[in-house]
Amino acid sequence: MLKCIVISTPGAQFSALAIKENFKDSIKRVAELGYDAVELHIRDPLGIDVDEIRNLLSHYRLAVPTIGTGQAYGEEGLSFADPDPGIRQKTVQRIKDQMDLASNLGIPRVTIGLVRAR
Repeated sequence: MLKCIVISTPGAQFSALAIKENFKDSIKRVAELGYDAVELHIRDPLGIDVDEIRNLLSHYRLAVPTIGTGQAYGEEGLSFADPDPGIRQKTVQRIKDQMDLASNLGIPRVTIGLVRAR
């Protein structure tokens, strides 16, 4: 079993409760604290530097068991249950983008949280 903690990637308006440093420092801190893995909470995967993330994870030997999607709801209001069909379509596209990122980085899953609706 992996010891894992949540951090937010660049571009997020809020960060996880436990580690509130900038992204690079958060990754370093997670490794220093002895964690094996980090759950990445990503608002928009199209706005992040995939190579930077890949290099940092490799350098600090951290696995990523999942990508969290809650920030898309919290910051942008994206939801599968929104009455506006345009918002629902944006939500579907965002999750597809999250899945593409997960595939690109070898992350086994995307956690569908708040975007599924309250």
